Amino acid sequence: MSNDLKLEQSSVYLRSKFWKKMITAHTDLRTIEMIEFKKIRAFYWSDFENSSPESKLDTSK
Repeated sequence: MSNDLKLEQSSVYLRSKFWKKMITAHTDLRTIEMIEFKKIRAFYWSDFENSSPESKLDTSK
């Protein structure tokens, strides 16, 4: 019985380690995605601003 319990605990431990790794990897990916997205958005936004000055947001406030 105690052997089964040990096995169960170790598998739970391994599983939680695995999920921590997965979550960390996922977080890293999300961060990279956000950085890329911001770069792309900044690029297109500057394009958009240059092409239509009348629709530019008022940033003087």
